[in-house]
Amino acid sequence: MYRHILKIRGFALAVWMLFPAAVVLAQEAASDSQSLIGGYTLGPGDVIDVRVFGEADLSGKIKLNADGVIHYAFLGDFKLAGQTVSEVETMLDGTLRGDYLVDPRITVTVAEY
Repeated sequence: MYRHILKIRGFALAVWMLFPAAVVLAQEAASDSQSLIGGYTLGPGDVIDVRVFGEADLSGKIKLNADGVIHYAFLGDFKLAGQTVSEVETMLDGTLRGDYLVDPRITVTVAEY
């Protein structure tokens, strides 16, 4: 029984000592994946998912053509190749704000790379 307790204490000590390292590694991995996603530039063949809150006609999945251009409902063609999703969100916000919508809430994600 004493041996069993020592094994459990040894295991608990090992977990206790390794836990901070595991937390740091998990935080670094999450940070790296977010920077990769945020820094990803769109290219031909990518599919983006555009969501405009409360506007089903302006929301949907759109594929960039061979030239990196999309056709966006009501607004026309936009060259998105070389831009990040954040840049596309900002561009669409500026385009929709005013003439089309008062306060657009736009989310753009990459659906397919």
